[in-house]
Amino acid sequence: MTDPNIISYLLNAGFGGVILFLFLKGYVFGKPSMDKETRTADQWRKLYETERAAHELTRKGHAEETRAALQSAAEGSKTAAVLLAEIKSRLSEGPR
Repeated sequence: MTDPNIISYLLNAGFGGVILFLFLKGYVFGKPSMDKETRTADQWRKLYETERAAHELTRKGHAEETRAALQSAAEGSKTAAVLLAEIKSRLSEGPR
């Protein structure tokens, strides 16, 4: 479509020529191809929503697992602090 004669013929044909030129260059699309692209976009959107929901579920599961591990670590450190304080108090009392 680089021949200037063809372009000038299409542009001289008026509005129809301009529309045909835009269609041939890919700026104007037919309804069937746009319907197909709309369906494809809808499918991708549904897949994205499904993946996002699955990722959110995974994130919540990981948060619950991490919370349980942190709670047990906190309990362990509290117990260790109490035991160390008891050991320290018994050592400071001296032998019996």
